[in-house]
Amino acid sequence: MIKIVSIGIIGALLTLVLRPIRPELAMLCALATGALVVFSVIDQAALLLSKLAEIGAKFQMDAEIFTTMLKITGVAYIAEFGVQACKDAGENAIASKVELGGKVIMLGLCVPVVINLLELLSSILP
Repeated sequence: MIKIVSIGIIGALLTLVLRPIRPELAMLCALATGALVVFSVIDQAALLLSKLAEIGAKFQMDAEIFTTMLKITGVAYIAEFGVQACKDAGENAIASKVELGGKVIMLGLCVPVVINLLELLSSILP
């Protein structure tokens, strides 16, 4: 955690110093800082995913539903990162389109889960 906070503070300070002098470099610095933070947590995310897979196997969770949930979560995080990067660059219109795109993709990923749920309900109900 100290590594992530350190990267964030150093990146924020560099961005703060660069913004009045070279705004375009400040934006790149902010994006690079965000990317460094994301890459710093990839190992932890992989560990978390393996633990979640163990839990899913232990409770005999349907692999398709489990995979879909993980994909939706991944899309949400990636879309949020993109939205915040666009907002940092002052491009709110683009940020809203990235957000919409993420929501549409997540909705599309939900379709198989909804179909499974409807099939389950139709098999239970007369």
